[in-house]
Amino acid sequence: MIEDIRLATQGKVRVEHFGRLGGIVPDPDEIVEALKEKLIQENI
Repeated sequence: MIEDIRLATQGKVRVEHFGRLGGIVPDPDEIVEALKEKLIQENI
Protein backbone atom coordinates (compact mmCIF):
# COMPACT_ATOMS: atom_id res chain seq x y z
CA MET A 1 0.00 0.00 0.00
CA ILE A 2 2.91 2.37 0.62
CA GLU A 3 3.83 2.28 -3.06
CA ASP A 4 0.21 3.10 -3.98
CA ILE A 5 0.34 6.21 -1.78
CA ARG A 6 3.69 7.24 -3.26
CA LEU A 7 2.24 6.94 -6.75
CA ALA A 8 -0.90 8.85 -5.75
CA THR A 9 1.12 11.74 -4.31
CA GLN A 10 3.46 11.70 -7.30
CA GLY A 11 6.47 11.95 -5.01
CA LYS A 12 5.42 15.33 -3.63
CA VAL A 13 5.47 14.12 -0.02
CA ARG A 14 7.55 11.60 1.87
CA VAL A 15 5.61 8.42 2.66
CA GLU A 16 6.55 6.18 5.58
CA HIS A 17 5.03 3.06 7.09
CA PHE A 18 3.11 3.45 10.35
CA GLY A 19 1.58 0.19 11.43
CA ARG A 20 1.91 -2.94 13.47
CA LEU A 21 2.23 -6.64 12.99
CA GLY A 22 -0.91 -8.71 13.21
CA GLY A 23 -3.24 -6.16 11.66
CA ILE A 24 -3.68 -4.10 14.83
CA VAL A 25 -4.88 -0.67 13.72
CA PRO A 26 -3.42 2.34 15.58
CA ASP A 27 -5.97 4.61 17.20
CA PRO A 28 -6.30 8.24 16.02
CA ASP A 29 -4.38 9.65 19.01
CA GLU A 30 -1.38 7.44 18.21
CA ILE A 31 -1.40 8.64 14.62
CA VAL A 32 -1.55 12.29 15.67
CA GLU A 33 1.35 11.80 18.10
CA ALA A 34 3.45 10.07 15.44
CA LEU A 35 2.79 12.92 13.01
CA LYS A 36 3.76 15.50 15.63
CA GLU A 37 7.03 13.66 16.30
CA LYS A 38 7.83 13.53 12.56
CA LEU A 39 7.12 17.24 12.16
CA ILE A 40 9.35 18.08 15.11
CA GLN A 41 12.16 15.90 13.73
CA GLU A 42 11.93 17.58 10.33
CA ASN A 43 12.18 21.06 11.83
CA ILE A 44 15.37 20.31 13.76
